[in-house]
Amino acid sequence: TDIIRLYLENRYSIAAMEQTTDEILVSCRSIAMSQELKEKLQVMLTLADLVKFAKVQSLPDENTRSMQDAYRLVQETRKTEQKDKA
Repeated sequence: TDIIRLYLENRYSIAAMEQTTDEILVSCRSIAMSQELKEKLQVMLTLADLVKFAKVQSLPDENTRSMQDAYRLVQETRKTEQKDKA
């Protein structure tokens, strides 16, 4: 999730590395991102919090799903460069 937090900082100028999960989600309300991606982000960050702070052991399928959701979030929200047609 550190990579996703850094991505959010660089892409949307959100201080995600210094914010809690709830603060990040509030900051993301005004971002042009589908509700589905916002919900996946919430699940991903919440699971990471449980693993880090509550010492919960995540399941392999949860890890796989988080990686897939992180990849999808970046793919669907990244800036695309406009190439000159001249």
